[in-house]
Amino acid sequence: MIAVFCLCLLLVSTAHAAVDRAEMKSMLDKVAGIYTDPSKAKGLEKTVLITACNFGFVNHLHNFKCFADRLGMKFLVMAMDAQAHNYITKNTTMNSFLMGGGAVGEVTGSATDFRTKQFNLITAKKKEAVHDILQLGYDVLFSDTDVAMIRDPLPYMNRINVDYAHSLNYMCTV
Repeated sequence: MIAVFCLCLLLVSTAHAAVDRAEMKSMLDKVAGIYTDPSKAKGLEKTVLITACNFGFVNHLHNFKCFADRLGMKFLVMAMDAQAHNYITKNTTMNSFLMGGGAVGEVTGSATDFRTKQFNLITAKKKEAVHDILQLGYDVLFSDTDVAMIRDPLPYMNRINVDYAHSLNYMCTV
C-alpha cells in the first residue's frame, strides 16, 4: 500500500506543466533578496518571497502588497490563471509569473470554497510553484495572499538546518 501511495505522489509531482525556467529565473532575480533595501538582504541573495492567486483573489493580493510594502519586502506573484496574470501586469506594479495548466487541471479565475476540487487544485499548484523555484536553486518563503504580515517574519525563523517548515491551516490557541 505504501509503495502505491509513493508512486502516486511521484506521478502527481512530475505531471505538472513544463515551466519556462529562463523566464521564471528572470522574474525571481527581480525579487531575490526579499528586501527592497539591499543592505538588509545580506545572506538572502537567493531567497525569494512568493505568493500565488487566481483572479478571484486579487483583492487579497492588493492587501498582501500593502503589508509587504510597509515591511519593505518585494515578492513574486505566481498567477494561477491568465486573467490574474493579465490584470497584475497591466494594472499593478507587482511582478507576476503565469503558471501553466498541466496534466492535473486548469485553475479557474473565480474564488473557490475551502476543500472544493478547485481549492485543492490551487493548493497543489502552490506546491508545484515552490518545487519549481527550489529546482532553480532559490530558497523560498511562501505566503498565501490572505496572510497579513504585521512584522517581518524572517527574524522569527530559525533557518539553520531546516529544509521545510509549514504553518497549519487553523487558529493558534497559545
